[in-house]
Amino acid sequence: MPTQPLQQYQYRPLEPSQIRILHIWSYSDSEVTCAIHHARPEELEYSAVSYAWSYDPNEDFCDLAVTNASEEVRDGSRAITWALGRNTSIRVKRSTWEMLKSLAPRGGVCEHECSCRGPTETAAVWVDQICINQADKAEKGQQVKMMHQIYQHANMTYVYLGKEEGRADVAFDVGYALAALVDVDSDDIPRSDDCRLFGAPEIDWAALLGVDDYKRRFGGFGRAYGGLPYRLFAELVLGCKWFTRTWTVQELVCSKDVIVKMGGFEMPWETLFAACVVAVREGLTVRLMIHSHAERVMVLHGLRQQYRYTKGPASHLEDRDKLLIALLHRTMPNVLPKFLGRGVTDARDKVFAALNMLIEPFADGKYFDLVDYTLSLRTVLIRAVELWHAGGHQSPFNVILPGQSVRLLSFLDWVLDVRTNDEAGIPSWVPHWDIMIGPNITQIWQGCQAGMGPHVEPHVVFAKSSELSLDEVPLVVRGIKLLKLHRVFSKMESSDEDRYSQHAEMLSEFSDPYPTTDISYLEAYPRVLRPEAYQFACQNDRTCTFWESLGHAPGTRPYIVGQARDTAYTKTEILRMLPPAYMLADRTFISGFTTGRAFISTTSGYMGLGPRASEPGDEIAVFFGGRSPYVIRRLAFGKYKFIGPCIILGIMGGEALDGHPAELVEDFVLV
Repeated sequence: MPTQPLQQYQYRPLEPSQIRILHIWSYSDSEVTCAIHHARPEELEYSAVSYAWSYDPNEDFCDLAVTNASEEVRDGSRAITWALGRNTSIRVKRSTWEMLKSLAPRGGVCEHECSCRGPTETAAVWVDQICINQADKAEKGQQVKMMHQIYQHANMTYVYLGKEEGRADVAFDVGYALAALVDVDSDDIPRSDDCRLFGAPEIDWAALLGVDDYKRRFGGFGRAYGGLPYRLFAELVLGCKWFTRTWTVQELVCSKDVIVKMGGFEMPWETLFAACVVAVREGLTVRLMIHSHAERVMVLHGLRQQYRYTKGPASHLEDRDKLLIALLHRTMPNVLPKFLGRGVTDARDKVFAALNMLIEPFADGKYFDLVDYTLSLRTVLIRAVELWHAGGHQSPFNVILPGQSVRLLSFLDWVLDVRTNDEAGIPSWVPHWDIMIGPNITQIWQGCQAGMGPHVEPHVVFAKSSELSLDEVPLVVRGIKLLKLHRVFSKMESSDEDRYSQHAEMLSEFSDPYPTTDISYLEAYPRVLRPEAYQFACQNDRTCTFWESLGHAPGTRPYIVGQARDTAYTKTEILRMLPPAYMLADRTFISGFTTGRAFISTTSGYMGLGPRASEPGDEIAVFFGGRSPYVIRRLAFGKYKFIGPCIILGIMGGEALDGHPAELVEDFVLV
């Protein structure tokens, strides 16, 4: 590092479509020097760096010496020259300085009068923290729009996990050893009867890594410490925060070739993926309870392969884009929750990073208008919803079912906790990207289409630009009001004992059978709490229509509170209906489908799972083009607060649209 303070580097404006390239070299272990050069991505060879920013307030800063660079054209070829000496500096955190140092080649200075007139060897890299003027909001927005191009044109992308931690050398060796087994049959992998994981013979790591090498590295733990080599690899390498950051998906997917790097240790991305495949195949991730580490790598690799598969000749650009969209929109609902909201301090980046994945479908300019760091977070979130909907099946969360051509209201399915919206001051119908952690209703109930049918036409009116600054930003949707909430049981507000007693009391308030079916409420109960197992239970062999169950047909009676059973259900009967697997899940972190949701009942006897913010008296409606039923709350002046999507047993397949009374259709104003 320079010993004397240097003047701060002054960024020069970029021309349209230009980026800055950092040419770095190192004279010693204590110094990194660079030159900054302006060019278009396609004009020169460079490497891009994908890494997690450090937000440690106590981290030291270092000076990165910056010398002048200029460009000359000689005999039709481009040559970049450097003026020797240190001119200015850029203040960077020590972790960034260490990263650059690991990428910088070691070399001397060319003493001959030639085209280089500078260091004998340099590394040309693009590093966002330095190559983008972070103080210039307009430039930052423009460069973010070019991110996919920057990584596409880079000859190599270095995934920098951080400096060497602990026994990184051993961790990388384990990764290489696992990857070497990808084409080896499981029966041919050496096993050790002396070392077992949950009863199964563990991989004989001594034979795999070499007896002497194994003893030297793991001898202190003994052979009985099963899974230590993989645990070391999973925690030191796969456990790095890069694997969960927001921008990771785009940067990796768009890159040509990728090298994973930790300090001085490197591994090709394909090798890392192969190691994870073997770890999953051999059950290491399950037996050691380290599921998410390898899972993220496999998800990222799948997206990367899908994207690379769609790249073809320019003459097939339109077909390629269609295929890209078709592949990505199936996986994005499951992928984004693993990465959204991580590794960024500016919440707007969560929106930009997600939408940047589908940059080509939005090349008409709508997306580019949104990437603007002068806009407030509230405005970005609101406008993102309109863009989301305008993209129709091209938006990252929409899934079009066969025969469907409508633009679905899929964004409403991602309002997971409206209370967060209240705290942030954003409209109730806008997804808050901080908590898009799923699964949402449409992922739980596959194929649900509560508000979809051949005879309904979605009607959505977004707020005008002049209304975005109002306290109440309206969204108008067309639909039908169906039910009113009677009881709401939040899992977080009662113990296990109280909860199931309350559920038994609620089930006893209605006489059998469950509406539109011939099953009892006791039989319907597990179908509510385990929708993944019973999602089509009420769509077959219905005894009457939904509207008949509400008394909207001659000779039918509505289900209402007060028509109680002669004999009340007991908590014991309730618990008998839930399998042991569910009871285990209910008491642990894997409670999946019920986490964050409340058990609800309506005054007409229907049951389901709703948002935890639901209250008795809230109403349930279906909106035309919406895949779920939705809980809404009546406000003054004919407006409604959107509470969130819900599951209601018996109307998830569009039953409420079957013969619905036309006079009940209305336009709802959500604020």
